[in-house]
Amino acid sequence: MRDAITSALDTLKARVGDIDAFVADRLGYKDNILDKYFAAEQVDAIALGLDNFDRGRGFIIGDQTGIGKGRVVAAMIRYAIRQGAVPVFVTEKPGLYADMFRDMNDIGIKEMLGREVRALMTNAAERVPLDDEGKAFLESPSAGKHNADLARFGAESDVGGHDVVFTTYSQMQTVKGKITPRMAFLEAIAPRSIVIFDESHNAGGQGPDTQKKPGAPPNRAEFARILVSKAKAVFYSSATYAKRPDVMDLYSKTDMPIAVDGDVKKLSAAIEKGGVPLQQAVATMLARAGQYVRRERSFDGVSYDVQPVNVDIDTYK
Repeated sequence: MRDAITSALDTLKARVGDIDAFVADRLGYKDNILDKYFAAEQVDAIALGLDNFDRGRGFIIGDQTGIGKGRVVAAMIRYAIRQGAVPVFVTEKPGLYADMFRDMNDIGIKEMLGREVRALMTNAAERVPLDDEGKAFLESPSAGKHNADLARFGAESDVGGHDVVFTTYSQMQTVKGKITPRMAFLEAIAPRSIVIFDESHNAGGQGPDTQKKPGAPPNRAEFARILVSKAKAVFYSSATYAKRPDVMDLYSKTDMPIAVDGDVKKLSAAIEKGGVPLQQAVATMLARAGQYVRRERSFDGVSYDVQPVNVDIDTYK
């Protein structure tokens, strides 16, 4: 996809000018200190993502391990805060909140705010360590109080003075077949939110649920799509975002629906029928449109020092 990504960056540069200056302006940095926080390839991804956000669109980052997707995600959170939007970070488990908190601090969000970052977890009665020494924690109250707070915030479409919302995919599930206060809260703030799906393939679900009863509340995958449809913009982070064609409608915030006259429900069937050749074509077209990047580092010069270990062969027969 190198040529397609290069083309997208050239198109962006022709429209906004110098890429570094564009990113620095949107994120509130002096452009001569941008490399203090980001590598060159991260700046490219950030620029393309911000350009799509400016247009209320979606962006997919599929970089392999080592490029630094987390740092790019932190930049998206910084952008949302500066724009007066609510960044909603969705990940696999609460323990990963600490990693994002570290990335946010590393790119200077605390300095930008002039205080500590205020993060709101949708998880009740949670205590997440933010450092190795066990001196700093991200905490939430017991279920009763927390649900009441989320219900109040949702009714006001507000976040109670917090800068960023942290949630997990499991938090987007009903309980005993009913919509939870946290789901209602997330849906209420979605129109003023930039939703960030970390490992976005986890939001895909298992495709259409043919066993679902009519009128039943949305399952996790359906709820994720509700957030996508209502959000100001969406950032998808996953090296395996397209692992199954039957969940491609999750990426309806990109240009993919154009291919099916805006009917996102037709995406899955079209891509499944087209097979790998169509998937490759779609990826290239998304990259050329500036809505997808996938990079990986070369292993040239990397040596592996294998240490032989004596084992009892009979034990492992």
